[in-house]
Amino acid sequence: MSRPTRDQLLSFFQQIDANNNGWMDAGELQKALGMSSLNFSLSVTAQMIRVYGKAREGSITPEEFVNLFNAVQNDIDAFKVMDTQGRGKLRLDQVRQAISQKGYQLDDTAFYTCCKSFDPDRTGDMGIPEYIALSLFLLSARNTFAAFDFQRTGVITLNFGQFIYATANCR
Repeated sequence: MSRPTRDQLLSFFQQIDANNNGWMDAGELQKALGMSSLNFSLSVTAQMIRVYGKAREGSITPEEFVNLFNAVQNDIDAFKVMDTQGRGKLRLDQVRQAISQKGYQLDDTAFYTCCKSFDPDRTGDMGIPEYIALSLFLLSARNTFAAFDFQRTGVITLNFGQFIYATANCR
């Protein structure tokens, strides 16, 4: 199945923009993704908007929606490459390989803590929505960390307020 074109995505955006204000909020995004069988909580769709929406707090423009959709599709493609048995689930070793290919090198403690957070039923497997939510968290964490890594050393020092700000922006 081929990816929708930019024009198709922009047209889809207009269909989902229920109030025709030219912006998509978390509820509208949740509905749009649900139509593609990607069911996310409002908190995850709000996080997507925080990461991909730069023009206005709490909503995304049509162009930002195209970028977000393409990023989600890239995660789905990566997931499918790792899902060699076609189970619709990735084992944790496959998750680790997939995120490593995206440039995330985590020690065991960080990796397993993240996976536990995105595996609510504790099966040790992740479906596409959980994998996308994990990828989104890692991207958000990387962006937030970079905002404090002024020297680009890979090491930061935070006071408690900065720590709370950073963690709140990651989820």
